Amino acid sequence: MSKMIKKSYNIIEKIGKRNLIIFFIILISLVIARLYNTFSLNTEISQSYIDGIKTYQFIINSSKENNSITIAEKSSKNITIKINNPDNTKLQYGLYYSSNDDLTNTYLGYKKDSKKPAKGLIDGNDNYLIDLKIVNLSENTITIDFGIAYGLEKGGELKLPEYKNWIEQYNGPVPLNEAKIGSYVYYEGNNGCSQATCNGTNINFSNNNKGYCFKEDSSFKTEGWRVAYIKNNSAYIISAGSIDCIASDYKGNSGNEILNSYEKTLGLPTHISILNKSALKYCNRKYAYGNACNNRSSWAMDVIDFKNITNQTLSSDKCFKKASQKECGFENGLIDNGSYYWIANANNGIENTMFYWDPKTRYINSSYTNNPLGLRPVLRLNETVYITKGTGTEQDPYLLDSFAENNTYDDITTSDEKETKNIKYISKFIEEQYNNGKEINTVNITNDNNNQVKINKSTNILLDSNNNYRYYG
Repeated sequence: MSKMIKKSYNIIEKIGKRNLIIFFIILISLVIARLYNTFSLNTEISQSYIDGIKTYQFIINSSKENNSITIAEKSSKNITIKINNPDNTKLQYGLYYSSNDDLTNTYLGYKKDSKKPAKGLIDGNDNYLIDLKIVNLSENTITIDFGIAYGLEKGGELKLPEYKNWIEQYNGPVPLNEAKIGSYVYYEGNNGCSQATCNGTNINFSNNNKGYCFKEDSSFKTEGWRVAYIKNNSAYIISAGSIDCIASDYKGNSGNEILNSYEKTLGLPTHISILNKSALKYCNRKYAYGNACNNRSSWAMDVIDFKNITNQTLSSDKCFKKASQKECGFENGLIDNGSYYWIANANNGIENTMFYWDPKTRYINSSYTNNPLGLRPVLRLNETVYITKGTGTEQDPYLLDSFAENNTYDDITTSDEKETKNIKYISKFIEEQYNNGKEINTVNITNDNNNQVKINKSTNILLDSNNNYRYYG
């Protein structure tokens, strides 16, 4: 031991005390730089949909200095940040943010279900994905800059750069388009609906019965409104039961009791129109897609909705009278809800009949239009709608609000006169094609009002030419 000490003194004498001190200062500086280094995010972002939610993706570990994202007023964004550790050593990391804008009414954080938090340890030669949410409730557009601090696993506490903030777990309003499918929401329509049912209370509801259509011994299991599915960054909600019972006859009259005749027009366009117009009454412009009450935001449940809920096609030979098949709605609470209701499409396999849910057999059946079966409105809501309270159960439904309430949009709901003309035009067109022996698959037509309409004979869905909303007719 004494020899080693003596040898060390000899080395010091050769190097010189002053030079040795400089050597240690340089070494410590290098260690500190290694422990507390920062680098920026890549501003080249990509956009994708994850579970129906629009998400922006960043990649970390770039030499670029400006790594920011802009959030419009009264809006939100989801961001996935990718951090990379190219070294063999496990490192600490911490994401931070800053802004020159007022963030008083802004919520930012990593999502609860993110696979990795915004601050922690990353293994060597690995990369992590961290999901963030930003909600801007202010009246102004904001810009937020992001960065990362990192250091050795046991290098002490990470150093936060001046005027920066660590990203914590998100604790703010959550957009409805991220809610669990099947969740209950408290929602009220206000576009002409009956006050008793605007909030989703079932028709014929009583203290002893949650409501029913057609037969009292088959009552609905639940009431209110539920999240049916998420698509194109929007939440689509549906009545848990039925808020009206509707029948129609061959003259186009409607009622809530069994009628003496039924519609015989190919495709049953009049009955479909009656159902869609009735569903339109449950729209609320504050929450509606585009802040407008029209056929882009409100309609009666149809085979498109059935497929979005079950991921199965409904036709005369698919999911029709398929007993005990879960993939076709059996034991699915959004479909198998206890009572009778329409699915607003004709069944081409049985003339003059429309699909409906049969609670006795618990499968899809079909019926003439003169039976008063349930109406289930489907409402597409704006991506600006968010949750303020609640747990999403029937007893404690989500309460809603909207980031943007004052936007004005053109309401393109067609008038009754124009609607009747459209229905007659479509009916005449279908009949002419049918009588001439022509097979109608998918055709585009333009009526006298220059409204392009796509008719799909296989499902009898009347859509616009872009296939993105239901046509009332």
